[in-house]
Amino acid sequence: MKISREEDYAIALVSALARHYGQGLVSLETIINKHNMPQRFTRGIAAKLQKAGLIMSKEGRGGGVALSKKPSEILLSEILSALDGLPIESHCSNAKHQSHCPHYNTCSARKTWEFINESLTKRLGTTSIAQIEKL
Repeated sequence: MKISREEDYAIALVSALARHYGQGLVSLETIINKHNMPQRFTRGIAAKLQKAGLIMSKEGRGGGVALSKKPSEILLSEILSALDGLPIESHCSNAKHQSHCPHYNTCSARKTWEFINESLTKRLGTTSIAQIEKL
């Protein structure tokens, strides 16, 4: 599995906002500059996170962005899902492959990827951004 650049920046953005949690709105420009993030790209990510209900924003003077809920309530799976980043997909684990592969039901590679996918999905669904910030 390779985490996309977009997913990487999304987690970095939410982590940065977690550090400001409870302090009101922070300028997205401030976060972008402090963490050397590409401006247009990060604004697009922020829009997706807002649409998913993970961050809120206010335009204009005194505006900015903030988390929509506590860092302990924001799961990594929610961040990745906001960007269509789940689950891990391999050629063998794709159900469409079943009709083309005579070994689909007995394939150890497929079973391995399914096991890893289930384990990772479970971990992402139980790990909050607050837990990551403590690492």
